Amino acid sequence: MGDKGIRKLGFYESYWETAKLLDNESQRLRFLEAIFRFGFEGVKPDFSDDKLLECIFVQTKANLLADLRRKHGGAPAGNKNARKTEAKAEEEEPPEEEAEDEGEKEAEENAEAKPKRAPKRFVKPSVSEIKAYCAERGNAVNAQAFFDFYESNGWKVGKNSMKDWKASVRTWEQKDGFKAPVREKLEMWN
Repeated sequence: MGDKGIRKLGFYESYWETAKLLDNESQRLRFLEAIFRFGFEGVKPDFSDDKLLECIFVQTKANLLADLRRKHGGAPAGNKNARKTEAKAEEEEPPEEEAEDEGEKEAEENAEAKPKRAPKRFVKPSVSEIKAYCAERGNAVNAQAFFDFYESNGWKVGKNSMKDWKASVRTWEQKDGFKAPVREKLEMWN
């Protein structure tokens, strides 16, 4: 353990079921030790003398790596839900595994090379901004009613915080049928 703290490894029932299928107790112990050494120390076992163990471990290794990636990085790289704090990353790193082919290496390099953009923070519009946008769009959405509605519910769309008030104005104009041609017809009758 050292100064890294407690390390964890998910040991699935399928690992044990696989080990029980091995007739030779020596093979069973080698297989189980390989799981623990790979999971905790990142040491890839040498099963060159036993092709059966080598085949079994190839499948097990894929599960171990996926588990370690989830534990260390949350969602898979590239996923918008992937949040990995620098402190966590420095605290404990998963074992490094060489990529099986050049395609995987390139994909990992491209994912790391992309600059991270800070998410846009929502800024509540004023009634005059809403009126100006509605005039620009040529709709008849009541800017004050729009502002009051979203002000009363904390600028939420359903249960989620609003991200783009202009998109909500466009939704209101579709929902209420306040598109420019309709408004012109209404004015013509007045």
